[in-house]
Amino acid sequence: MENHFPYPSVSVVLPVCDDADDMNKALISVLAQEYPGSVEIIVADGSVGCDVAQLVRRHYPTVRLVSNPDHTTSRGINLALAVSTGDIVVRCDARARLPSNYIQYCVEMLKKTGAANVGGRQHPVGESFLERAIAVGQRVFLGVGNSRHRLGGIEGPADTVYLGVYRWQMLKAVGGFDPKLLRNQDYVLNWHLRRRGEAVWFDPKIKVAYRPRGSLRTLARQYFDYGRWKAVVVWLYPKSICARHLAAPLLTLGLIASAVWAWSGATLLASVFPLTYLLTLLGEALRVGIRHREPAAVLLPLTLAVMHLSWGIGFFCPPPRVIGKKRSSPICHSFSEKSTARTLEPSFPEDEGGEPVSPMTGQTNARGQRSAVVNGAASVAEAGRGVSAVILTWNSVGKIKPCLESLGRGTQVPDEIIVVDNGSTDQTRAVLARQFPSVRVIANTHNRGVAPARNQGLAVARGAYLLVLDDDTVVLPDALARLVSVLDTNPTVAVCGPQLVNSAGQPVSLDRSFPTLLHKVKRWGETSPPNEFSFGNGMSGGLREVNSVIGACQLIRRTALDEIGLYDAHIFYGPEDIDFCLRLHQAGWQVVCEPAARVIHAEQRIARSVWSEIGRKHAAGLVYYFWKHRYGLSRKRLYAHLPTNSPASRSH
Repeated sequence: MENHFPYPSVSVVLPVCDDADDMNKALISVLAQEYPGSVEIIVADGSVGCDVAQLVRRHYPTVRLVSNPDHTTSRGINLALAVSTGDIVVRCDARARLPSNYIQYCVEMLKKTGAANVGGRQHPVGESFLERAIAVGQRVFLGVGNSRHRLGGIEGPADTVYLGVYRWQMLKAVGGFDPKLLRNQDYVLNWHLRRRGEAVWFDPKIKVAYRPRGSLRTLARQYFDYGRWKAVVVWLYPKSICARHLAAPLLTLGLIASAVWAWSGATLLASVFPLTYLLTLLGEALRVGIRHREPAAVLLPLTLAVMHLSWGIGFFCPPPRVIGKKRSSPICHSFSEKSTARTLEPSFPEDEGGEPVSPMTGQTNARGQRSAVVNGAASVAEAGRGVSAVILTWNSVGKIKPCLESLGRGTQVPDEIIVVDNGSTDQTRAVLARQFPSVRVIANTHNRGVAPARNQGLAVARGAYLLVLDDDTVVLPDALARLVSVLDTNPTVAVCGPQLVNSAGQPVSLDRSFPTLLHKVKRWGETSPPNEFSFGNGMSGGLREVNSVIGACQLIRRTALDEIGLYDAHIFYGPEDIDFCLRLHQAGWQVVCEPAARVIHAEQRIARSVWSEIGRKHAAGLVYYFWKHRYGLSRKRLYAHLPTNSPASRSH
């Protein structure tokens, strides 16, 4: 394994969704690892009903936190992978308890076998009487079939393993976990690895304790989801099917056929199959109870029946929005829109239209600098390349040149500049290639909208601070240095914006608070959105806490971006910047404006007539924004749902 040290760096990724207690125990087992190399831990928080983020910040300051707004396991893992820095990726689960030598042993097995993924078996261990009964059902052949990752078996190549320890390059090669799948995502990813000729290595010595579900209702929900998403896998990847995957559906069909037969009058013959099934369950309970001296085996017939029938019924109830459209390619494209420093060139889904050209020259290799941002604690000095400028442009041949030139005249200049061209049809790209060859350009084939295009640039930016700019801005000489100074001296500030001025040098008008429907109707058709002051809360040196900072110029702290995620890509044009700042407030961060930093923002020429295409998309973005945050005419409900320590809550 190529590494300057005997043990490569490791990233442990842990997706969590409303499971703080189990996550706490899982993190304890990870922190207790006896691994001689460097280890970072990344929690992808998809919680809705519990404050996992607050628990992590309070008790585990070295753990990196990433927001998972989709609340799905695949998406959460991909988001964690996108910001990870290790050469080896350890997949963990909130209900898993890793043995203390787990990482070291698996890494050594990766080196020994040359496999892409190494893992072992799941060992369910219940705490309550019912959990123990469920655990027994998940450890016997009648409950889980012939799967080695459940029952154990001989060492060697396998179809899948429990959790798994991966080579990061192999995950990159297959594009991470399929975000369409809510279940069976591990099996599918391992199937893709095997199709590439890579080995998925099973070692029976690797045994990971697992806490099963605590009630029959949650068990039924779990296995119903297993069944319905296995149907999706069968539809999308029919060659991945195994005989054990069809056992529960066939059992369910047999019981339904028996019921229909009994209803038609053949009661005696119809009872043969159900009676045989019942006697099999009772016999298994008796065998397990005597052999393993487990009193909880008395409930085994019930738990097995719930597992079998829930799985079988779920198999015939697949999600309708997934079944019906097969993949155009067997490879799962891209970890997420956030690939950050993990790749030297951007990696986006093939259908996004992003084509990177003219990479910035003279930059250090990402693998050489990424250790500086482990755990999201890097400052500008530690990150090496501290400030990345991301500029969105579209048909801006007359504006992009003064914007880029202004960045080079400041007392502080960006360490890298990334221009995302949103499908320009004029000479914008030619100007960039001819006059700014050191600028990195991402050239889209069509206009993808403001939020998705900005996300492309942020995804490949390497700085600890990220300067988002519109192409019609001119950054005055000391503006960037002042913005950077604010983030350097205020660790709770996520975004700092300047005082925007128009081309005549006059300050742009100020708004007082988050918008309402009435406010947006009054402003409809305006071409120069305000820089939104709101609270009037003064800080040191004239700094002001604000509701939001207009997206024409925002300096963003990377650790805050990692936590809440990128701009909401559902918003094509406006109000993606307000939504972004509101999500920061919801996560407990501060958004501020530095009036001493001044940036010229030319008048926007985009008409917002409701009859124009951009007007309709802007209206759709507003409808989505108000629906997403569940308010409209009054802000009272909005402020009530903000954390008590947020600036908005303190002011209202």
